[in-house]
Order: sequence, then structure tokens, then C-alpha cells
Amino acid sequence: SEGGGEGAKTSRSALVVEAEGTRFKKKKLGEEDIEIMRRLDVCTKEDRYEEALDLLRRLKQRMEVSSVKSKNKLLLGRYHQVLFLCAQPGRVDTLEEIMQMLEDNYHERDYYERSIGVRIRAYSLNGQKGLDKALELYEDLKNNKAIDPDRRIYSALLKSCRENKRWREGVRLFYDARDINILWTDTELETLIKTADEMNGDPEMIHDFTKDIFHDLVNHLSVVGESLRGALSTHFSRLGYTIYPALVAKLDGRLYDQDGNLARHQGNNFSHSSEKISSAAHELFGKGEMSDVLTIPSFEMDNSFIELLKEELLQPTDPHLTEKKYKEKVASFVRKLENEKGAEIWIDAANVGYFKQSGKFSYNQVDTVYRHFKSIYNKTCLVLNENRVHWPYSGSKRKGEAIVNRWKEDGALFPTPTGMNDDHFWMYGAIRSANDFKHHNQARKYPEREPESRVYLVSNDLLRDHRFRLAHDVRFFKFIQAHTIRFRLTPEAEGEERRASLESKGDRGKRSRGIKQNALRFFLPFRYAIGPTFKDRIWMFPYIPEDSTLHVKDLYKNVDTRVPDTDDDYLPPLPEDVAERVRWLVCAPPPELESLFYPSQ
Repeated sequence: SEGGGEGAKTSRSALVVEAEGTRFKKKKLGEEDIEIMRRLDVCTKEDRYEEALDLLRRLKQRMEVSSVKSKNKLLLGRYHQVLFLCAQPGRVDTLEEIMQMLEDNYHERDYYERSIGVRIRAYSLNGQKGLDKALELYEDLKNNKAIDPDRRIYSALLKSCRENKRWREGVRLFYDARDINILWTDTELETLIKTADEMNGDPEMIHDFTKDIFHDLVNHLSVVGESLRGALSTHFSRLGYTIYPALVAKLDGRLYDQDGNLARHQGNNFSHSSEKISSAAHELFGKGEMSDVLTIPSFEMDNSFIELLKEELLQPTDPHLTEKKYKEKVASFVRKLENEKGAEIWIDAANVGYFKQSGKFSYNQVDTVYRHFKSIYNKTCLVLNENRVHWPYSGSKRKGEAIVNRWKEDGALFPTPTGMNDDHFWMYGAIRSANDFKHHNQARKYPEREPESRVYLVSNDLLRDHRFRLAHDVRFFKFIQAHTIRFRLTPEAEGEERRASLESKGDRGKRSRGIKQNALRFFLPFRYAIGPTFKDRIWMFPYIPEDSTLHVKDLYKNVDTRVPDTDDDYLPPLPEDVAERVRWLVCAPPPELESLFYPSQ
């Protein structure tokens, strides 16, 4: 709602109130009651705190004499609306007034779950005494097994502990949150880093606390925000590090300055500004080797990540698929994968086959891509649903049967069972292959590449369906971005496609022929992962530049080059476009440092 007053636009919540009013009119909910609730919704949304509180009191008085059967339910929702506004400094008195109203009129089970978080956050904003009350409520919440504290509660408590110099409580809260797998954002990580910088006490405890903070930073974030970037610069400057801001990464991982010069770290030219800083740094850092050319390390998977994916990916998505049938088909796929010893290239055949084919599947297009990569890499595999590679009836239309038989003869075809997601299988195959081929599979036509695990996926899939299944684990996205080859039409084919599109407006049949089968070009991914990383005692933090209009959530969206109302809206950005969107803050230590600070595994 905008503007407020009589001329205010009606918000969505106000429309809900209007619907409620219509529903309860027959039960004597008056027009004035409906208007009060509508205005209360507007005030809540616009944070007009005093006016919202006054309206709540008026509504309470009217409901006390109302005969509407659902008045308690209606009023309870409004209590929670105004209660939410109390999670700001100086509003504890109002919070306590509303809580008293709730206690007088409702059973605790009716309001506890929705109010406890707001109460903790509100009290934490009001000095030492408020923090004491907030921690008391927090302990009560912990003992209530029905619900867990959420990230917002921990964020407020950590900030209050830092501001009130209650270091030990802050450390305890941090480890409590880790026990229930809270995912941190920039806000909490900035508070934690500043807490570690400011606290005093047992050096070993501070060391372990700081190490665990950076472990979470690496595993929870893809890019750091502006405020956190400042906190990181301050943290490492205090320890005597050299700070390299605003570096640009190329696809090979090497970093360059804004003038295009290769960034190098000459550690032997740096000296500490004071013995105190040097001694503090020695407490946190250990032995390691210096790197001259600043390079982002290539992304390698840890064992816990591999086990997570193996457990999560090969699960049935069809509820009608029986456990026995599901296990047999998965076992068959895994057995074939072990017999074939994996592959360097895993092609998402469905994604490739439908690309620019006007809704039809092209076996020829998939085969063209297969033969292209087979000529370059040692082993190439295709993953395709079994319905597209088996023809049970002699009279059925066997489109592409000769091509499929050739794939089978090559040992390249991995059929996936109906009722399960094809994507999970080619991701699983690539992950297993990457693990098995580590340090052994250098591509024949790329001798300049290091003999590391370079397994690639070939797909334009955005993989948005898998983020919730994998609990927002950033390692999943790091793996995908560091291992997926994207493809597009060649410039000539783009011109033909555009002309065909113009000619066929209003006549879909003219576009059914699709594109030429050799009209694709391929783009290798960057070899690293965009995320906080560590190499040779050097820390590297990616961030979105201040002058960019791009939001962090849009980093992997095709927002720069997409053509509206075309298939380009649904394509991922090319690797070089993603790399160009990011800048890197690099923090490199001087050679005098002898201790190694590395995030625990």
C-alpha cells in the first residue's frame, strides 16, 4: 500500500480483510470493524507504528462487545501484525503490553510459536537488560522441542552480544546455530568476524572460533556483500596482510588488475607495520608456500559433498515407482557406470535434443554433439530416458533407432528409468567420474591442462529444480558452474533462426524443421568456483561491484544478453559473462607469517 489515508491503494492483505469482512457480514462484523482492520494492515506494512497500535486498541475494544464467532481468530492475527513492528529499538513497552493482551485472552499454544522470535529480537535491541531477557527466552525456546530457533533470532542475538561485549554468549550461540545447521548470510558472518576481531581471552579459543567462522563463510556464501567485504579487508589488514581489491578473473582462473595486467603477489617486498600485528598474525596462521601469480584454484569436491550427492540424487520422484523396481533400475545404472569406468563427458541428451527444435526431439542433433566430443575426449556418455531408446512394438515408429544402436555399441548410452529425473543421473555419473578420474584424465587435445579431474557436463539446463532437494548447498552450484559446458547457435544459424521466426509468425508449422545439425558452438566453463576460497595462504573473496545493477541472486541468470520473448530467456548465461560480473578481493600474507589459517573440513 502506498501513501496511506483515505486515498491509499489497497494492499493484498487489505483485500484479504475485505474478503473476511464480506464473509462475516452476516455474523454482525460491521463496516467500521472492516475499515479498522484495513487501515491496520496499511499501517503495519508502512511501519506506522503509533497509528497501528492505536487501531489495535480500538479493534480490541470493539471485538470485546462483538458477537462474531471468529472474533478471537481475527484479533489474534492483528496482535501478531503489530507485534512484528516491535522488533525495533525502543518498543519493548509496547511489546509487553501486547504480550499481556495475548496472555489475558489466549492460551499460550495459540501465540507462542509466532511471537517468540519477535520477542527475542525486540529484547535483544535494548541494552544489557534486554539481552538478558532475550537470552532467557532463547533458552526457553531451545527447551521447547516443537520448534527450533531460526536464523533471524541468531542474527539479532549475535549482534546484541557483540554490541554489549558479551563475547562468550556470542560464541556459544554460534555453536548452537551450527548444531542445527543454520545457514549464515553476509549479515551474521560480518557480525561474527567483527566479534572475533574485538574479543579478548583465551587465544586458542579465539583461533578455533575464527577458523570455524571462515569454514562457514566458505560453505555458505557464493559472493560476499559490500559491508562484509569491508569487514574482511579490516580483518586481514589487522593481521598484516596485503589487500588487492577489484581484481578480474579470466576463465583459466588467473587474476588481472583493472588495467589488464596480470596480478602478482611479491610477498618478500612486504613488511609488518608493528611487532604487535605480526605476533597476532602468528597466532592464527601456519606454514605454507607463497604464490607469485594470483590464480583462483580449480574446484575440487570433498568427500562429504560426494556422499551427499550420491545419497540425494538417485531418489525416485514418481510415488508410483515401487521400492524394489526403483532399486533394481538404480543398481543397473550404477553397475554399468562402474563397469565402464566413468567418462569425461556427460551429455544431457534430452536438453541437447530439444534445443531449438520447435518442441521436437532430434536424435541427429544429439548424435552431432556426441560425435563432436567423442573426437576430442577419451570417453563420452549420453544419458537419456529409457522411453527414447527402447522400441517395444514392431509396428512403432522407430525414429533414430540406427543412431541409438550405434550409441549402445559404443557403450556410451546410459538409459535412465521412467519415473526418475534424468538430470540426477547425468549429474551422478559426472560426480562419480570426477572422483574416479582425479589426476588421471588429461584430454587429448588440451595438453596445456593440468592432469586433474576434468569431467564435463554438456547442458543448458538451469538446474533450478534441484536447489531445494540439496538444501541450498552452495557446493552443488560450484560444481555445476565449474563443470558444465554451455552451447549456443553459431552466428550464421542465429541469423537463419531469426529469419525463420519472422517468416513463420502466425504459422507454427513453418518452424517445425528446427535448425541445421552442425550449427552449435560450445563454451568451456571457468575452471574455478565462484565463492570464497583459499590457496597457498592467500584468501580470495568474490563480490558484485558497487556500480553494477546486478543483484547477487541474478549472478547466474541470463539478464545481459537475453532477447525478450525468445528461448534465450530460458538459457543460462555463458561462462565468460558470469566471470565478468564478479570482482575479487584478494588478501595475501607477508612471508614472515609462519602459521597456517585454513578452514577446517
